[in-house]
Amino acid sequence: MNQAQDTVNLSGLLRRLLRGAIAAGLLAAVIAAVVWVGGLLTIRPTYQGLALVQFSDPPIYPNFADALIGVTPLVMDRKSLPLQAVSAEVMARTFADASLATYADREQELDKARESMTCNIFAKTTMDLSVRSADPQLAADVANAWAEAVVWRLNQDNGINDSTITLLEERTEAAREHWAGLHKQWAGKSQAAAPPAGGSSFEADRLAVDIEVARNLYFALSQALEQARLSRDVSRESISVSLRALPQDRPSNPQPRRYAAMAGLIIFSVSLFIVLVVELSRLER
Repeated sequence: MNQAQDTVNLSGLLRRLLRGAIAAGLLAAVIAAVVWVGGLLTIRPTYQGLALVQFSDPPIYPNFADALIGVTPLVMDRKSLPLQAVSAEVMARTFADASLATYADREQELDKARESMTCNIFAKTTMDLSVRSADPQLAADVANAWAEAVVWRLNQDNGINDSTITLLEERTEAAREHWAGLHKQWAGKSQAAAPPAGGSSFEADRLAVDIEVARNLYFALSQALEQARLSRDVSRESISVSLRALPQDRPSNPQPRRYAAMAGLIIFSVSLFIVLVVELSRLER
């Protein structure tokens, strides 16, 4: 008798759980539909513009002697790259880009795009620059302008930049002029009448040493200048925009189907759990 009664109770429990699961499923479907429609009506879709900047250590590193030329080559600090990408100078250069001139009367949209800008480094050699906007073309244009500004900034801050080249050119030219001046002085002394014996030999030896030092300095600076120019060109090739952003056909946000599915799954799970607790408590009575 007890076994038959237990069988009846279990059968009734399963039927009630099945009815509860059906009711939970219907409730979840209604909630999911509400979330989906509500997302479509209330949340404005946004589109993502994604550009990639590729950077790597240049294969040529200048090795300047600081005591000789007073110039120290810079080495890329990868930990600081995200900070450089969002610096005030990079932002100013980005939104001053000629490609964004057509959006001059849409300052509010540009401001929203600026607020959405994010950058991340992955695989140690790539930086992704993401911009979101309700206008897919605007998002892509801002991302591309940002990528160009970041490449410009990295080339200025890492490796050899134009100011270093200019400094080396000035010092090389000064060394050449100094060497040429000592040569003229030597030529003038050699054409003059031979002075009486005494300190003339010492002065001539000192002048010869000065000429040799000036010559060595000039050639060292010339080699450093050529090395710096080559390093600058290689560095610029190692930092570049590897992928330009294109206008997206589908919005990246919102995703009403995903939100609806998540809401439906949560409601169904919670409802089914409540039904199970209620039925088990009733069974214990």
